[in-house]
Amino acid sequence: MKSKRTGFLILFWLSLTFSIQAQENILSPRKKLIELGWDIPSTQFLKKNWEEMEATTPFDGVIYHLNPPGKISSQAIWDARPWNKDDYAVCIDDLNSCHFKQFTDNFIRINFSPANIQWDDDAAWKIIMEKVSICAWVSQASGNKGVAPDFESYGETLFQYKTDSGLSWEESKALAFRRGSEFVQAIASYQPNAVVLCLWMNSINSAAGRSSNPDSILSASSYGLLPSFINGMLSAAPDEMILIDGCENGYYYNSQEEYQRAALNMLLWTGSAMKLVDPELKQKYRRQVRAGFGFYLDMYSNPEGNIYYRGPKEGGTRMDRLSDNLSFAVNASDEYVWIYGEKHRWWGVSEDAPESLNWEVALPGLNDIIWQIKNPKLAAQKIFERMQKENPGVNLLQNGHFKQGNEGELPQNWGSWQIENKPAGNLHWSQDHEGCALAQKVSNGCFIQSLDVKENERYYFRVKVKTNRLSSVSVRLRWQTADSKWIHEDLDPIFVVDSKTASVNDFNIIEGLAVVPQGVGRIVVLLSASGQSENDFVLFDNAELYRIDSF
Repeated sequence: MKSKRTGFLILFWLSLTFSIQAQENILSPRKKLIELGWDIPSTQFLKKNWEEMEATTPFDGVIYHLNPPGKISSQAIWDARPWNKDDYAVCIDDLNSCHFKQFTDNFIRINFSPANIQWDDDAAWKIIMEKVSICAWVSQASGNKGVAPDFESYGETLFQYKTDSGLSWEESKALAFRRGSEFVQAIASYQPNAVVLCLWMNSINSAAGRSSNPDSILSASSYGLLPSFINGMLSAAPDEMILIDGCENGYYYNSQEEYQRAALNMLLWTGSAMKLVDPELKQKYRRQVRAGFGFYLDMYSNPEGNIYYRGPKEGGTRMDRLSDNLSFAVNASDEYVWIYGEKHRWWGVSEDAPESLNWEVALPGLNDIIWQIKNPKLAAQKIFERMQKENPGVNLLQNGHFKQGNEGELPQNWGSWQIENKPAGNLHWSQDHEGCALAQKVSNGCFIQSLDVKENERYYFRVKVKTNRLSSVSVRLRWQTADSKWIHEDLDPIFVVDSKTASVNDFNIIEGLAVVPQGVGRIVVLLSASGQSENDFVLFDNAELYRIDSF
């Protein structure tokens, strides 16, 4: 059992990390990584810095707060102090001056604090809902996705049932339901199609959801009234509104199984989250609620001994562990993963504040890892461009540019293979284009070169290919032990031409990033052709393999 489970995990990681086309299928364009942290920007900061923020970070959006000069922030919304709507019009102007290209999914942070409001205080709740509607107004008018409510009790425990409140448990639940409905109505008054990215929903009460009597646990829980509030939200949500359970517990997960199990608990009829949904709202929950995850960067920068510490991967580093877990989180989510950090910064780092180091300084290679997970093709391009500019490195493939060879023979330093039970095609060096490897009439064959590698090393691969039929060409990486025995034979990563942008009868690029699996001592590069008819051809040129230390 153990070996099968390990093999499954390796298969998952390889399919996620190595194959560009496979990853683009697994991680659809809807997968998005959103930044949140102690460096939370205001709209004024976004206005001044949005171009640099997009250029220097890998995110699809940011959670920001409304904080006009001299006014109250949306992070302190939960009290009876009213807002003047006109004061927040400047936030719309700030945001509309940003011409976002990469940050397509931005959210206004709404904190449920200081939360010193009683559930039956109609006057106070009316003021709060007016403030929520102003947030939705800003979001809609500036083309943002929506709002990001944080239900966490940073002061008063709003969602904990108070036995001395003068209200019964059932009365408190009914009022929480009503306030949840009002909350969503306030958002929908300006943005009925909003995405409401909750940092958690019912995932915070999974223990109650697993109980045969949830109320017995909820009535004494810090967030015991939250399921009723969420049911109220569901009841009032327009059909076009999407609610995200951002599952902040994702901070602590440390395996593919944990993330997958959490997603199932949020979404399945039998999941612990669904158990807390009113029966008449279950269908709506399934239609409009999505699973997301929080990811806590400080876990990977805190020193050993800290309560929030995640150690290195077996046989690897802490960054290997971060890469694995973030991959698992993204893969298990429906669309959103929000990446949270406290002690370091993505932006706004000043020269006189060295303790606020940039996250890339604290965790070298972090940007590359996030790019690789969210867009492997673009990640490969970015790394190659940076290498060419900063440190071109050494191409590890011998005669990778195919300058040496004799017409009709194999290129120097390259071997070949063809399937034995099919007619043999031609695999040889050609003088065309100042030297190329040429495959013609090949049923299943490849040019081969291998070299020594070590576990967990990272490599960037790139080759130019020209063909009259895109489906006939691929690059396959295979793995061997140090003594040249095949290992992980069923887990070969495969790179192919991007059919969306490629052209036939012209040179295209196949490229990607790879991490050497456990137990591997050699990498075998296969430049492959298959299914060729009489008139098909593939030309390979400029094959390059580099070790990437920073990724």
